[in-house]
Amino acid sequence: MLRREIYAQLDEFVEILDNPAFKAIYPGLYGETLKRMPAGFPADLPHGDILKHKEFTIATFKENAFFDREDWLEHVAHDFELMLPFHRFLNYTVDEFEGRVN
Repeated sequence: MLRREIYAQLDEFVEILDNPAFKAIYPGLYGETLKRMPAGFPADLPHGDILKHKEFTIATFKENAFFDREDWLEHVAHDFELMLPFHRFLNYTVDEFEGRVN
């Protein structure tokens, strides 16, 4: 159902993922993908690769030396601020879905 909700708001989701500041830290969705488009979705959908993901996760990786910097915590806080629109989108989407089910 999450995939259907993302599909319904795909332009907004893509806008979050393609934001240059966001993309510099979180280059894309992370994790396993399906080989084919899930049933019920058009095979030629622009950005269909997003819907092939088995989970909607982002990640960033830092070298160990990153944490030797005096300002590492500020950088991590900034990374979390950049993640906020992604997090809000997924929370809103799940909340909307749960509201319709209950």
